[in-house]
Amino acid sequence: MAQVHAALDSFPETFPSFLDRQVRRTAKILVGDSAPCQLQTSDRDFLCGQYLSITSELHDRTFRCRTLHGDPHRGNVLVSKAGYLLIDFESVCSGPVEWDLSALPGLGAGAFCVDEDLLSLLRRLRSLCVAVWCWTRARSSTALDRAARNHMGLLRLAAEPRYF
Repeated sequence: MAQVHAALDSFPETFPSFLDRQVRRTAKILVGDSAPCQLQTSDRDFLCGQYLSITSELHDRTFRCRTLHGDPHRGNVLVSKAGYLLIDFESVCSGPVEWDLSALPGLGAGAFCVDEDLLSLLRRLRSLCVAVWCWTRARSSTALDRAARNHMGLLRLAAEPRYF
């Protein structure tokens, strides 16, 4: 990932923010006419509430932006004898390194100096984006339906009040 980021840093173009590229697209799906019809009203309300909560918390933060892959999940990593190869650069965007790391739960954060709170927040945001994206396509695949339910579960778990 560090090598990919270094290569992207040298690219002469600028890219839209991850907030414009993936996140606002999610909001348009949630509130638009194209909202997933198989999504129950209570689930849609929950996702809308999570979107507002997470994005308002992000709005109050400052973070260092750089050029990112945008979608470096495990399905976009090929393994060869020569090592790892990251593919599918259609989601290149700018943002904090934590956005790319949010696509790799439990992986990669140790190789970077990261803001753990920001990473946690962006993992929630990533789950929200993935859940909405999967819900819009869930009828075409049981795997997408399963992924949507998994990410919805992660969001619900993160939203539960914590008692210490």
